[in-house]
Amino acid sequence: MQFALTAYIEAALGLARYDKLEDGTFTGEIPRLPGVVAFGPTLRQCEHELRGVLEDWILVGLRLGHRLPKLSGIDLNRHQERRAPDHPRNIFNSFHFERRPGIGRSGWSLVPSGGTLKSPSQ
Repeated sequence: MQFALTAYIEAALGLARYDKLEDGTFTGEIPRLPGVVAFGPTLRQCEHELRGVLEDWILVGLRLGHRLPKLSGIDLNRHQERRAPDHPRNIFNSFHFERRPGIGRSGWSLVPSGGTLKSPSQ
């Protein structure tokens, strides 16, 4: 028995394209999955890196609620509707960078947008 996630990863890797670059290193991509690209000094290492990028891409996509393409009849989106009611869709939309003299080496600080930061106990 193969799990849907494992089957999806294998189907995606079956679509991978690899190229040897001028400097002798390798690049790999899965064209149907935007952003799934990897590099490595050898083909084997590039394959390994591409698998890791793919796994991260799937997990982040599912966590953020992105629709993932259906591959080989495998749809990982079917259970995405269930979310904790208090889970923000994207926590990074709640913050922005602001220049504040004397804070850190760069002077830039990540601050909450439109309010104060509350602890989970409040």
